[in-house]
Amino acid sequence: MLNKTLIKHKSIFLVLLFFIKSTTIFAQNYELLYKKLEGDLLLGNFGVVIRLVDSINADKNLTKIISNDFTTLKVVALSKNNNLTSSLKLINQTLLNPQEINERSLVRLYLAKALILEIYNKREASELEFKKVENIYKTRPKDRLYGQYLYRKASYFRVMKAIKNNDSLSLIYVNKGIKFGEENKFYEVSATSKMILAFLAEKESQDQRTFLLKNSLKDFLLSKNQLNISNMYKNIGFHLLYNNKLDEADKYLDSSLFIIKKRKDLQVLSWLYEAKSKLNQKLKRIDSALFYYKKFHENEMLKNDKKQEREISLINYKNQIEGEKQKSIVSKNLLEETEKKNKILFFL
Repeated sequence: MLNKTLIKHKSIFLVLLFFIKSTTIFAQNYELLYKKLEGDLLLGNFGVVIRLVDSINADKNLTKIISNDFTTLKVVALSKNNNLTSSLKLINQTLLNPQEINERSLVRLYLAKALILEIYNKREASELEFKKVENIYKTRPKDRLYGQYLYRKASYFRVMKAIKNNDSLSLIYVNKGIKFGEENKFYEVSATSKMILAFLAEKESQDQRTFLLKNSLKDFLLSKNQLNISNMYKNIGFHLLYNNKLDEADKYLDSSLFIIKKRKDLQVLSWLYEAKSKLNQKLKRIDSALFYYKKFHENEMLKNDKKQEREISLINYKNQIEGEKQKSIVSKNLLEETEKKNKILFFL
């Protein structure tokens, strides 16, 4: 199924690329391809975006601004795919020359960096990225990315406990996000804002939280992003499991599993298998509980293998950087030695 989807996307991509490159002025027409990839991001097709951006940027005739515009889509896809190290590295590389980046790409880069820094618990650095976005929107028309800024800021205040009255500040941005998303039919904006609102609900108000989560799911279904839809099924399933509404929880967890199996997200699969095992234990379905525990264990082993591969890759990358540093030091020493000899020859 995944291969068929990829072949379909590649076919569309090749047709679009042929059309764009056959026109006389590429800069006036690449927007069509950009919108196609932006749509893939909204639908959660992150692997497709990464591959196609690499193909596009292989064209040496692209201007740096256009290349960076596509690169920012890859940055977002990497971070959404949990490749935070690669995403942050690419962000920093791209931002080395901000004069070669247009406004929308700067907004994407700053928002992606703010999220990664928030995950790394670097509050002040994350806040700095938000301020950069705010400065841009003092003159830039408010678009879909502005909606993303609103719910990212709401999440930031909810998560960062060091800020006084953080829930109150979060609520301000949540309400702005819901209103902005609904008015402009940016359903991923209103849905995410409603999800954050659910998590802001008092722990004692479990029925209210359930209602708000289901309300968020309605908007996510309109957005058609399968990854977000799966995550909302998961969130509601976990919430219902926590409140011992087991039969209803089972349905939501199954719905999440149905989608996420196709995407092969190992981390989410582990969470779901573990939850299904616990749920079946509570329902006294011992065989099913053991089945899902075994699936959880197998998935954890596979996840650890992937983690080890990433760690080896990171070590190799660090060794490569260290090697480049050593070469640079040697070159610098040779240059200094040559300069000394030249000075001696000059005075002779």
